[in-house]
Amino acid sequence: MKRPFTAVLTLGLLLMSNAGALGADPVDDPAFDRHRFAKHYMYGTLTRQSAADVFKGTEQPLLKFEVLDDPPSLFVNFEISPDKVDDLVEFLAFPPGFALTPIAILEGDAPRIYLSLNIYAVYGLRGLLSGNRAEWSVYVTKNGGRPSYMVVDAKASKLTLDSVNWFTPGTELIHDKTNDGLSSFVVADEGASFSSFVTQAGIWTAERVYPEPSWVSANDRIYWRDGVADRTYYDGDFVDTPVLSVDPEEMTMTDDTVWRQFVIPRPVSVLVYETGFELVISPWYNLDPE
Repeated sequence: MKRPFTAVLTLGLLLMSNAGALGADPVDDPAFDRHRFAKHYMYGTLTRQSAADVFKGTEQPLLKFEVLDDPPSLFVNFEISPDKVDDLVEFLAFPPGFALTPIAILEGDAPRIYLSLNIYAVYGLRGLLSGNRAEWSVYVTKNGGRPSYMVVDAKASKLTLDSVNWFTPGTELIHDKTNDGLSSFVVADEGASFSSFVTQAGIWTAERVYPEPSWVSANDRIYWRDGVADRTYYDGDFVDTPVLSVDPEEMTMTDDTVWRQFVIPRPVSVLVYETGFELVISPWYNLDPE
C-alpha cells in the first residue's frame, strides 16, 4: 500500500487557496479552522500509514517521552575505581565492539570513567510508561565511535519493558521533593537498595553549571547491555539548560547494590535538573536497517 500522498496533497491545495489569516492568533481564532481540519486529516492519515510501516519494519516507531520537573531529576555520578575497570568490563560482558570510555560530564571537568545513577519521574505512552525510574549507566563507544550511554540496570515503580529483561514488574521506588530536600529510595535486585537525601540547603546553595556537550550528545543512542539501542531526539532546552551542581557533602547516601563494588564511594558530582524535558524516542532502533 502506497502512502496516500495524492489525497493529502489535493486536500491541502483545496484548503490552502485563499487560506491566509494574517494578524489572527492560530491558537483559537476561527480563521484557522481550515488549518486545524487539514492538520488533523492530513497528518492523521500520514501517521496511520506510518503505523502500518512500523508493523512491516520499514519505518521506525517514534514515541513521546516526558521527563517531569516535579520532582526534579537527580544524577549521581561515580567514578569507577581504576583497579575495578577490568572487573566491571568482565561483569558486564559487552557485545562485540563496545568499550568503556572516559567522558566529561560538566564543562571544564576532566574526563573520567563513570557510572551514573539517574532517578527521575516520567510520563509517556499515554500513561503506560509513567511513574518513577532509576537507571544505572556507563559510557561506551562502539567500534571507536562517539560516546553513548549504556543502561546496565533499570528499575521502575510500574511494569516496565526493555530489550534485556523484557517485562519486569515494578519495584519500590520513591523519588520525592519536600520542603526538607530531595529523597530517593530504590529497591534493587536480591533485596539490595539505594537511598539518598539531598538537603534543601544543598539545593539552595548549588552552583548552576552547564553540562559538557559530549555528555548531552551521549543520549543520541542509548544502548542496553545486549547492544540494542534506543535513538533519542531532543530540542535546544535539553542541550542549553543549566543544572544544579550540589556539593556531594549535602547528600547522604546508603548503597548496597551490586554496583557499589566497582565505584569510588564518594560521588564526583550530584546534579539536580530543575526543568523537565520532552523527548521523542525511537525504541530498539538498530534492530531494523536505517
